Amino acid sequence: MKKELEAVLAQITDYSQEDYSQEGWNSLQEAVQEARSALEADTVRTVTEAKKKLETAIAYTKTEETRQKKEQLNNRYEECLEEYDEADYTAESWAVLVES
Repeated sequence: MKKELEAVLAQITDYSQEDYSQEGWNSLQEAVQEARSALEADTVRTVTEAKKKLETAIAYTKTEETRQKKEQLNNRYEECLEEYDEADYTAESWAVLVES
């Protein structure tokens, strides 16, 4: 199990803080510290839990680029709602526009 944890730690050596939100980076760093400490542990459970937490942090960490794209998309959506007049649409077509 320790070799598996070491392999996951090796995956993140090229990660850079500037590619992540501050919250995501902090979460990842906390998981890395726990993983490194777990490598010193003698229990399989500690190593397994650290590996799981590290993998979760890697999987759910949002990159700054992703956050920016989502923000741009949300901004464009708001612009579209301001540009279009509900009175120009049928109730069905307006509902489709608003839902998308």
